[in-house]
Amino acid sequence: MMNKEEDQAVQGLLEQIETQRAGQDKPGLLDSLTRLASLYLKQGDAPKALTNVEEGLSLAKEMQDQVNLARLEGVKGLCLNRIGNTRQALQAFNRSRKLAEKIGHIPIMIDAYTQLGKLQLGIGEPEKAVKDLQHAYRQASEIGDNQREMHISGLMGGLFLAMEQPHKAMESFSIALEAAKALNNQEANSQYQVAIGQIYLGSDDFGAAEEHFKNALDIGARLQNQNIQFAAFEQLTQLSIRQADLGMALFNGEQTLRLAREINDPGAEAENIRYLSNYLLEQGEFDRAEPILARGLALAKEVHDREWQMELIAQQGLAAYFGGHLQKAEELLTEAYQLAAQMQNAPRLAEVGGKLSAVKAELGELEEAMKYAREAIEVAEAQGLFRLQAEQGVMLGMTLLDLDKPQEAREHLEQAAAIYRQHEMSDLLEQVETLLTQID
Repeated sequence: MMNKEEDQAVQGLLEQIETQRAGQDKPGLLDSLTRLASLYLKQGDAPKALTNVEEGLSLAKEMQDQVNLARLEGVKGLCLNRIGNTRQALQAFNRSRKLAEKIGHIPIMIDAYTQLGKLQLGIGEPEKAVKDLQHAYRQASEIGDNQREMHISGLMGGLFLAMEQPHKAMESFSIALEAAKALNNQEANSQYQVAIGQIYLGSDDFGAAEEHFKNALDIGARLQNQNIQFAAFEQLTQLSIRQADLGMALFNGEQTLRLAREINDPGAEAENIRYLSNYLLEQGEFDRAEPILARGLALAKEVHDREWQMELIAQQGLAAYFGGHLQKAEELLTEAYQLAAQMQNAPRLAEVGGKLSAVKAELGELEEAMKYAREAIEVAEAQGLFRLQAEQGVMLGMTLLDLDKPQEAREHLEQAAAIYRQHEMSDLLEQVETLLTQID
């Protein structure tokens, strides 16, 4: 979607193009078509951009303008890649590269190699991607193009991370960071601070990770840039969780969620709601998890994500259960179970049914508890969810013991023990074997 200024720019270029066509101003027309294509591409309208590129290419060929031919082949590659035609995009970038090499236009050549590298990574050819990006970087270095050096180094950092080579990634991101500082590009500086911090976080160097995340946060604060602040707080949340610092995890997590709303990024907000609420539930912080889960449920309804609605309702039910609110837990888990059934989501049906069985047992509704446990075992077995199958076998065995049916209980407990034994889950096996010794 275009903003008002961009819409005015498009209208101005369209009027200018008509005037240039009428006046046979071919150089001016070629420039306007290129600019209009770039503006459409910036706004995500690749088909309209491609239409202008094709007209521009025809005009450049007629004028024998090799520089603009090379440049427009590169823009064509961007358009084709944006609409999902990777094969033709590769061909366009290669044509751009060959034309640029022929006329010795190094900046266009660098851009072609850079785009080829990015595409090679996307289609699962990392070695080719490295080769192309390294070639682009060498050329940028030779002509002293610091902007392109920074950009390519950052791309190579991401590439090496994808290839699980963190040391090389660190080296590339560090080069990019120094280039960003030299160019006084604060946004890029913050981006590479976060990237380097993530590598330190992955290697458990929490102090270095925190330093880089806070550097990025400081930049975001100075620039009053909420996107930068969001990226920094998101990583600080993960750092706090890794450090088992509940207080800071809550503070950083709440800032992350606030900023996600302010930058209007529902996807990022949803992802962080999942991350933070799961952590709080794991820590037994059920009361603190509840408002985050409630916000997540409201968001899931806004975006019509029934799968996530079911997940959040089930989590709310689990929080209520562990918080001692059994009636509320029963209501929520029943709602989640019904959603899973409507969506024919067998794994979720087994998982939620198992939780509902536990709540029913706590409420003394033992027949209902057994019904849900048996259904969960049946579905879990059919789906190959062995752990869930065993857990429900244990739950059903304990319920049968409460009903004074020891032989039936033994049967289910022994089946669970066999599963734990097969998968070498010794702690859980020991618990089941202890229950078995209590049966006459």
